[in-house]
Amino acid sequence: MQASRDASREASETDESDYPTPPPPPPEAPSGAAAEEEGRPRRGSMLSAEDKAKREAERQAEREAAAAAAAEAAASMAEQAAEMAELAGANEQLKKRVADLEKENKELRSLVESTKAECKAELKDLQEKVRDGETKRRKMHNLIQELRGNVRVFARVRPFLPGDKSKGGDPKPWLSVLADGTSLDVLAEVPGTKAKSRAPEATHSFTFDKAFSPSDGQDVVFEEVSEFVQSALDGYNVCLFSYGQTGSGKTHTMQGIGSSGMRGIIPRAVEQVASYKASLEEQGWVYTMKVSFIEIYCEKIRDLLREGGRGKKGAAYDIDHKIAKNDHGANEVTNVNMVAVDPADKSAIAGLMEVAAAARATTKTDMNEQSSRSHSVFTLHLSAENAKLNASVVGQLNLCDLAGSERVDKSGAQGQTLTEAKNINKSLSALAHVFESLSQVRRAGPSSYRALPSLLYMGQVRALYPRCNTGC
Repeated sequence: MQASRDASREASETDESDYPTPPPPPPEAPSGAAAEEEGRPRRGSMLSAEDKAKREAERQAEREAAAAAAAEAAASMAEQAAEMAELAGANEQLKKRVADLEKENKELRSLVESTKAECKAELKDLQEKVRDGETKRRKMHNLIQELRGNVRVFARVRPFLPGDKSKGGDPKPWLSVLADGTSLDVLAEVPGTKAKSRAPEATHSFTFDKAFSPSDGQDVVFEEVSEFVQSALDGYNVCLFSYGQTGSGKTHTMQGIGSSGMRGIIPRAVEQVASYKASLEEQGWVYTMKVSFIEIYCEKIRDLLREGGRGKKGAAYDIDHKIAKNDHGANEVTNVNMVAVDPADKSAIAGLMEVAAAARATTKTDMNEQSSRSHSVFTLHLSAENAKLNASVVGQLNLCDLAGSERVDKSGAQGQTLTEAKNINKSLSALAHVFESLSQVRRAGPSSYRALPSLLYMGQVRALYPRCNTGC
């Protein structure tokens, strides 16, 4: 066995010796530390003083750099710690402020809710007082009107017109309004004097509720009668008449001219209704207003706002109109057009006035170039409801432009014009009877044979407005 192993070893050695020996591997490059170490003198070798000093300086610089970096890191950490502490303090203050604000907000909300409740209660109380005050005002206003007189008489003297002639050529006016504003003096001739001599004069004095001089404008006249408009809105039936002889300017007083200072009572009254209406609607009232415009011509009622014939006299005159009681106990005319209006719409009101004026019966007489031959009645029908008060009111504002009384010998009326004059004078006499009864505190029933007093009779008349000429 031993011989066998030895033989194998020899064979192996013989085989290896047959190949050339490989060259040794190249030496590995030294690492950074090793290279540095290699560059330095080996331990135990001697270093020069210069190298030692250099090594010591490098080490000292490394130590100083490390110390500076450590100091800078420490300062940064201290600064960050201070900032964190400051932020933590600010955060605490903000939390406290938020808590205070939430508390304050809660208190303010509670105060607002409490104030709102108090305001609502106070507002409700004030609204109740306003409604009570309005009710008292309505009662007091109309009580004052009744105390001053449900029937009042005003007089207005118009100025001389270019065509007027004074008696005897004397320019002295025969009518003069005194300074007290209620008295009127009339100069009259004394009968029984010689024909060739100038007749002596006698002065007759009259007292009215108000007297307007020729210099008083339309606004002054309306201001005196405007309080009756409020009565209509309060649910009363109101009548304003313009009465006087033909040519005295009644239509001018009631209707006026244009849309400026010459406006008459009718357009001014409608404007005032619009103003009052807006004020009352703020208190919960809801108004409905309609207008009718008729004329009474020879005891026949005609609709001046009739359909199919506005501004024209034709077949529409054949419509039969009667005076009957309505649901509210007031007299009204049947089969007339009731035009819904907004009193604030001036153009619409002016349009209705123009239509009625074009349709009204007029003619020329010796006393008047355009004499009205009928009584015209402009009626504003008012109704209102207040849901809060559970109340409603119904009123009428009747503005009447009466035909002028005339003396046939002066007007020169003949034929149909004469018939018109007779009917005008008779109806005015019947109306005068009604007012005479009212002035004597008697119940004045409507005149059964005349249309005018029957139409306007409402148990209570608010005003009579006469008009006087300078020569009446």
